[in-house]
Amino acid sequence: MAATSTRNALPILGLLALSLMNATPAQSRVIVGNGSGSVMTFADGANGNATPVKTISPGASNPIQSATAIEFDNNELFVSDFSGQAIRVYDVNANGSVAPLRTMTSSWLGQPRVVRIDRKRDEMVVIAGMIRICSWPRLSNGDLYPTRCVPWGQTMGSTSQLNNPAGLALNRVREEMVVGDYAPAQPFANRILIFDRMADVFNPTPLRIIEGANTRLGQGTNVYTVVDEASQLIFAACGESNPDGTISARILMFPADAGGNVSPLHVIEGAGAGLRLPVGHYVGGLGFDEDNQMLLLTIQSNDSSGQGRVLAFGKWSSADVPPVYTLTGAQTGLGDYPGTVGATTVKIFRDGLE
Repeated sequence: MAATSTRNALPILGLLALSLMNATPAQSRVIVGNGSGSVMTFADGANGNATPVKTISPGASNPIQSATAIEFDNNELFVSDFSGQAIRVYDVNANGSVAPLRTMTSSWLGQPRVVRIDRKRDEMVVIAGMIRICSWPRLSNGDLYPTRCVPWGQTMGSTSQLNNPAGLALNRVREEMVVGDYAPAQPFANRILIFDRMADVFNPTPLRIIEGANTRLGQGTNVYTVVDEASQLIFAACGESNPDGTISARILMFPADAGGNVSPLHVIEGAGAGLRLPVGHYVGGLGFDEDNQMLLLTIQSNDSSGQGRVLAFGKWSSADVPPVYTLTGAQTGLGDYPGTVGATTVKIFRDGLE
């Protein structure tokens, strides 16, 4: 495992952009969880030190310990509880200390970092135990054995090359899983591993790997991934350490069929964009708002400053251009650790999924 101050063993916060429709044009909502297990929903257009319109909170009926990652499906929120070693499912309109609709506690989960939903196969896909990618039935409840797993790359006989993955996205059009990771040996090169959607212990080899100096992925840090399925683009967020201890964060764009040491199609970076991060701050996650074509980058702070934040950029935003909006401040509930995951925007109607 890379020895770097930018890596966090515990991913703390999940991020999700939802598009809501109620007989009016589509509106996006940002839903973020925190390290204490609260899940906050912000109104369309929220900016700055905004107060959430809804908050799912821990309590006697809701034993969630951390809301690491959030995925929406069919009017339900799937929440990775990293510390509680569970996937907890809530109604999208839940508010307060409400009991989950279902809780999946498979012994194979370990500490789950990311959960994604594949409706075509009616499955949830999870970064499980911080080392493998496993699938379960979407409606799983209780302790269930996974349907299939891509094993850790250091398991005897495994060719998956999985090391310590932090990013997971599904490209349902191409039937692929897009995983952000870094190599297990010096110089711990950051990489994007692309697997067949049905990869398992018998067929774990990546289809392609995006890696190398030209990619600008850097080394030894978490890599977070999302896919714009309509445009067939992969986005990766990462950070690179500078000699003075600051972090140069960036968002990289690649075509969905990319592989090897390829240059990104586009890069969002620079101090003017708020991406030259002070000491103790680092990239914590990436989301994609499909309707507004916004990339949602979360920044964590481990200096107890309470300056965790969500930065929203147009996907073609230029270097050094400020974010379209920023969520940060005590009223947001973000605290120090917004972070690991962004889920593809979906449309919600009063009576269900579009």
